[in-house]
Amino acid sequence: MRTPFLIILSASLLLAACKPCNDPTNPECENYCDDPANPDCFNYDPCLGKAPVSAAFEIREAFYLGYPEGWPKYDTDTVATGLVEFYALEEGAQYEWYLGSEIIRTRSFARSDFPPGSITVRLRVIKEPNTLCFPDDDGEDIQTRAFFQKEVCGTLFDGRYRGVNSDAPTDTFELFLKSCYSQYTPWDPSPVHGLTPIMGIKGLGQGCDTMRVGGSWSHRQLQIPEGGISTNGPCRCIQGFMALKPDNLDSLLFDYSWRSTCQVNVGITKHFRGIRIRL
Repeated sequence: MRTPFLIILSASLLLAACKPCNDPTNPECENYCDDPANPDCFNYDPCLGKAPVSAAFEIREAFYLGYPEGWPKYDTDTVATGLVEFYALEEGAQYEWYLGSEIIRTRSFARSDFPPGSITVRLRVIKEPNTLCFPDDDGEDIQTRAFFQKEVCGTLFDGRYRGVNSDAPTDTFELFLKSCYSQYTPWDPSPVHGLTPIMGIKGLGQGCDTMRVGGSWSHRQLQIPEGGISTNGPCRCIQGFMALKPDNLDSLLFDYSWRSTCQVNVGITKHFRGIRIRL
């Protein structure tokens, strides 16, 4: 009489073993889902990545000629001469910027010709809040920031850099940079105030020492338009983009090209990467 019972028990166990696992919380099941961003998962969090309404904004140094393609924009609290862009991070809101006596109602705007010293800007943002995730959010936020306008010769570029061009990674050389350089003043590490915004470059070689480069520059970026140089020799017409990396202000990136005639645009052909040498 025990044999049929054992057969039935074995069959039940076999059926249980063959039954598909449908528990999404069990890692051994095929439909297991552990992703708080996926609505089909057991641990889905509808507030993941959401935030209360914020008036946070960035202060960016910009170029009159526009940002070079692929050039990183960065937030800063110090600017040199040139254009300054103010950009709200909150999307789809109402904006009220207060800059001096001016009120601006767009998500972003740009201004220039600030006097040297500390400048204050305030942003008020109004937007329908997400009360499901943030029940205490009233949909309004105000933030105030100050940035410092430096003099034209107060960039971070000045110094000596050791590095290589990407097409010759074993040929190390040194590059020297000086803001507001003039051929009528000695080459020394101290800035010369009251001069035009000209960058002095030494070290590129091939008959190109020393160059006086004009262009659009900011505290740690420089855009050299085609023909933006006043010198003789094979690099009489140089163009390019120079920047100090936002996460390492001692790291210099300089993408450039040069030629003896300004009538042919050859594009960017050289890529210098160097590190500041502190003596």
